[in-house]
Amino acid sequence: MSTIVTFFLHPMPWFGIGFFILWWNRKKWNRLTIKRMLYVLFLLMYLFATPLFSRFLVQKLEDKYPPIDLNALPKGQAYHIIALGAGQGYDDRLPANSLLSSTTLIRLVEAIRIYMQLPNSMLVTSANSSINRKPQAIVAKEAAISLGVPENKIFPIITALNTQQEAEGYVKALGKETTVIVVTSAIHMPRAMEWFRRSGAKPLAAPTDYLIKKQNDVSWKVFLPNANFYKEWQNALKEQIGLWYFNFLSDK
Repeated sequence: MSTIVTFFLHPMPWFGIGFFILWWNRKKWNRLTIKRMLYVLFLLMYLFATPLFSRFLVQKLEDKYPPIDLNALPKGQAYHIIALGAGQGYDDRLPANSLLSSTTLIRLVEAIRIYMQLPNSMLVTSANSSINRKPQAIVAKEAAISLGVPENKIFPIITALNTQQEAEGYVKALGKETTVIVVTSAIHMPRAMEWFRRSGAKPLAAPTDYLIKKQNDVSWKVFLPNANFYKEWQNALKEQIGLWYFNFLSDK
C-alpha cells in the first residue's frame, strides 16, 4: 500500500483538514456553527485517542488465526519458518538485535522459539533496506546468530520491500513444496497469509505481537487519550483495506 494512502489512514491528517476548513470559513459561518464543529472535532480527536474505535477492528483481525500449536505439528517434518520484516535502524555502535524495530524483534524471537522446537526446520529472515543500506534480512540473521541459531540454518531473503514481495521472494528462492510457517504480527497475519497463498506457498500461520491481551483487567486508564491509538487505528484500517482488496480481486 502506497505511503500516501497509508498517511491518510491516520486520523490526524483528517483532523488537520477539518481545522483548516473551519479557519478558511471563519468569516462565512456564524460563531455557533464554528463552535459546534470545534466541539465535534475535539470529541473525535479524543475518541480516536482511546481504544473505543480501534479495538473492535484490531480484535477482528487478530482473532482470524489462533496462536500456533506446536504440539500438533509432526516433529519429523521439514519446515521453513519465515519472520517477516517490519523495520530497522542503522548505528554502527549497536548490536544487530538493537537495530531491529521492536516489531521485527518480536517476530524474530517468536520465529526462533518455533525453530528451537522443530528440529528439521530452517529459519528464514526477510526484507531489504529501503535506503540501500544493509538489508534487514541480514541484520535479522545476525541477531538470530547472536541468539543461538546456527548460521547454516538461516536463509536470508534480501529482495523484498513489502509483504507481497516477501511471499513472492520466498517462493522464488525456496520453492513451494515445504510448509512455511509465517511469523508476523497478529493484526497483519490475515493479509500476509493471503499473499503467501496467492504466491503458491503452503503457509501455516504463527501470529505474534498481539495488541489485545483479552484477559487483561479493564482499567479506567483506557479512557485517557494516547496518541498510540491513532497509529493502532491506522494499522488496523490498512490491514482491513488490504483484505478488501483481496476480496475485490477474487470477485474479478
